[in-house]
Amino acid sequence: MDGLIGKPIPFVLPEIKRRVAEALLYDERIKAVDNWEFEVLRGKVAATFTAETIFGEIDANLEVTV
Repeated sequence: MDGLIGKPIPFVLPEIKRRVAEALLYDERIKAVDNWEFEVLRGKVAATFTAETIFGEIDANLEVTV
């Protein structure tokens, strides 16, 4: 998530979503990435989402320093 440190939150949230979805959808076993939720606390963004795969749904999360 290089380049997000110091950026405004309205820019960061959709950018995290775009970057993660783009990386995951590169794998043809992943059909969709959705159900995004974000929590912003003291310079960190915690994101949770669901990856829909050919095997079923997988809940995932990540934390990014901004």
